Amino acid sequence: MNYQHAAAYLHACPLPGVSAIRALEPVVNLARLQIRAGRADDGRQRLLA
Repeated sequence: MNYQHAAAYLHACPLPGVSAIRALEPVVNLARLQIRAGRADDGRQRLLA
């Protein structure tokens, strides 16, 4: 669902700054959770994908 949230925003490019931040929040949150769980490489890869 988080990627669907981001995709819904990102298909409307270009976005104003605030909307772009809102679009990426779920993906960043997932990466942050992975990093906190000790899977820093997985979290980093999520941000780079």
